[in-house]
Amino acid sequence: MVSTGANQKVKTGKLVTYFAIGSTDLYDFIDDKPGAHFKEAVYTNDTSLIRQSPKISLINLAIKIDLTDQVRSDTIGKFSVFGWGRSNGFLRGAALFEGGKPLIAMLSITKYGISKIAPFFKEGAGITATQAPVYYTATEYGLENIYVKNLKQREEQLISIAHPHHREQLEKDSLNNFAKRF
Repeated sequence: MVSTGANQKVKTGKLVTYFAIGSTDLYDFIDDKPGAHFKEAVYTNDTSLIRQSPKISLINLAIKIDLTDQVRSDTIGKFSVFGWGRSNGFLRGAALFEGGKPLIAMLSITKYGISKIAPFFKEGAGITATQAPVYYTATEYGLENIYVKNLKQREEQLISIAHPHHREQLEKDSLNNFAKRF
């Protein structure tokens, strides 16, 4: 998220976060800055605080999304990447405020060419954000508003922003998955 904090109702003028990940330049920039306010995730993800910010747009990164738009953003296999609790609180907080825009963003493929949009998650996979609070989903191939769409519509929209090399297989998987559900 990029913010000056000028329009926030809580901690006005401060960038409030519970973690920062990036380059040495980023760390040097935020080191000992009075405008950078680090708090626990319980505070930063509190929907009652998030929804107090006017027209808030929140962008959460995802590791993987399935065709029903369930999101994984905390672990890859057994390894923790971002930690617990990030997505649902932010997404719901942004959705609760008039004009709020919750968004999930990711690249469409891994560095090995594997699609980050999957037909489904394996049984037991940790889900960071369920379908309900997800409004917008984006990859480098587009942005889709999938809020209040049925499962078939979500699948079609997610396939449209998948990497072109994986769309045909995802369409086959979608037909197979959809037929099994009904």
